[in-house]
Amino acid sequence: IDVSNQSDEDLTAITLHPKAESDPTQIVLPSPIAAGQSATVTMTTPGNTCVFDLILTFASTRTVTQPDRDLCQTDAIIVE
Repeated sequence: IDVSNQSDEDLTAITLHPKAESDPTQIVLPSPIAAGQSATVTMTTPGNTCVFDLILTFASTRTVTQPDRDLCQTDAIIVE
């Protein structure tokens, strides 16, 4: 999936929290996605799960949640 970091700080991790599950999966990026840059990230989703709350973690440890993202219906995540 393409991740476009349109924020003003580096993105360091993405956590997938399935709507129907209690165990989130954290994807630690091999290297931060710099502010204003994009990268392709490989994500393995559990089973047939499509809808997640995405928790985006930045270099400052600030987090932003994008709720109810259907990763089966999109090929990009835009971070603002």
